[in-house]
Amino acid sequence: MTTDTGQVREIAKIIERYVTEHPRAADTVEGIRSWWIAREEPDASLEVVQQALDRLTQSGRLSRTTLPDGTAIYARAAPPGPAAPGTRPPAGP
Repeated sequence: MTTDTGQVREIAKIIERYVTEHPRAADTVEGIRSWWIAREEPDASLEVVQQALDRLTQSGRLSRTTLPDGTAIYARAAPPGPAAPGTRPPAGP
C-alpha cells in the first residue's frame, strides 16, 4: 500500500533533523516512531515511517543494520571520508 508521498517526505525530514541533532542515535522503526517523530507527527503510522526510512536508506542518508533476530536498526550513515589509517585506496587503471 502506498501512502501520501508528502507525508513520507515530511517524516523523512523529521528523521534527518533528528539524526543531525543526535548523530549517534539508532533505533527500530517502532522506536523511531515513538521517540524521534512523535512530538511533531504523533499520528504517523508505522507504514509511513517505514517508507521514510526506506527512502533515506536508499539515498544513503541512513544505514540499516539487521540484528540476528531480524530486527532492523536505523542510524545516521557514516559520511564518506578518507581511508582508515594503514589502508590504501584501490589501485587505479
